[in-house]
This record gives sequence, structure tokens and C-alpha cells, in this order.
Amino acid sequence: MTRPLRIAHISDTHLGYRALPQQDPLTGRNQRSIDVELAFSSAIDDILRQEVDLIIHGGDVFHQSRPNWHAVRHFVMEMRRIERAGIPTVVIAGNHDTPRYRAGGSVYSVLEVALPDIRISAGYEEEEFVFEELGVRIQTVPHGALTNPDKPVPYAV
Repeated sequence: MTRPLRIAHISDTHLGYRALPQQDPLTGRNQRSIDVELAFSSAIDDILRQEVDLIIHGGDVFHQSRPNWHAVRHFVMEMRRIERAGIPTVVIAGNHDTPRYRAGGSVYSVLEVALPDIRISAGYEEEEFVFEELGVRIQTVPHGALTNPDKPVPYAV
């Protein structure tokens, strides 16, 4: 008998969010940004403890399409923990992650190089990721794909 597939879903982490005008006394950084980073790290700690088979980040990793370097660095550090654990992971860009203009470039183009084992769907088309070892196929619809004139169509099974 096989055990059920364990999937961790996380979204709307909004790394780089800065709502409070309060600074951390040790670093001088925005306190809310630090709070958001700590919450994200805590979520990753919990996911790693749960021994999941697959992780999906469903959008809005960052609060802005041009995140600050602290937010990018923190995301890379946490995703490397997941890579080291060998957990297949898909990250899908949300509306906060997607540049308004296609020609403007995306932080995800750098993250794809920095995190080669993380599957990133951040373009302007639907994508499909197949994880044969899990018997899973994931269809992603990043926010950019919603700007196309044709609506996304789920794949037939």
C-alpha cells in the first residue's frame, strides 16, 4: 500500500513588504520586512519538518516586481534549504511578482539561474511541470498569462 502524496502549498509571502515606519534597532532595516522574512522562514521550517513530497508556492513571493536585495537574498537562502532537502518545488508568479511591462524583465530570470532545482513559472504563458517520480503533473497559470487575449484552458486528463 502506498502512502498519500503530501503537498505543501504556500502563497502570498510578500517578501519585501514595508508597512511600518519602524526600524529594527540592530540592523536599521524596516521592521515589517524583517517580520515577513521571519514568518517565511518559519513556514519553510514547518514544511521541512512535515516531510512533504512536493511544494507549491502559488504566487506573490515578493511584494513588488522589483524586490529589494534583502528580499531576494532571503528567498534564495530559504529555497536552497528546500533544494538541499531534495523536495520538488514549483513557484508561480503572482500579480505582485509580475512586471507591468513585458520588456522590463523579471527577478525570476535571475532566480532561475540561482535556483536550478526550483521550477519557476513566471512568464506570460501557461506551463506544465511533470514529476514522474511522484506521478504528478502540474499546470501553472502565472499572473502574466492572464494578460493574454486567450484565457487559460486546463489540460485534459
